[in-house]
Amino acid sequence: MYLEKRQIHQTTVLDCYGRFDEDDHDPFMNVFETLHSEGCNHLIINLTSIYQLDAKVIHLLRFAHEYFTTSSRQLTLVCPLTAARRELDLAEIPSLIPTYVSVYDSIHRRSATVNKPALKAVFQNSGSPESGQAPLQTGEHETEKEGPDLETAGVGQETTQPEWCSSTTG
Repeated sequence: MYLEKRQIHQTTVLDCYGRFDEDDHDPFMNVFETLHSEGCNHLIINLTSIYQLDAKVIHLLRFAHEYFTTSSRQLTLVCPLTAARRELDLAEIPSLIPTYVSVYDSIHRRSATVNKPALKAVFQNSGSPESGQAPLQTGEHETEKEGPDLETAGVGQETTQPEWCSSTTG
């Protein structure tokens, strides 16, 4: 795995690339301990470019969370890729560490709903996508808003066009 550190305001982003497996234990811990000793208050571990996450290194993320949060600091993950997300979900990491879809969300939308359920689960709870009900998640509360799906809004409805829209050829 290749690691790259960048700073965004008062937040440090640790971008991870490639495979995250047992061989990466020591380099990851060295970088992590260095960031902690430098006084990093909010660390984002960006796993968006990880194409394989070994289940044996999940304990590193748990340790990192405990190590960081015991000193009143914040650790978040960014992980939209399916392969890595599946491993994190199996280990129940998103219930422990706030997990976002993008670095922007992790920095600017910390109060937004995190760890959103899979799309299939959303549709199971609210009916089928054809039902026209789209669940909205805001903060801690989930509500449903009825209305047409944006992609199919207006489909099947008869409308009349104003005269200036119709063209006559002849």
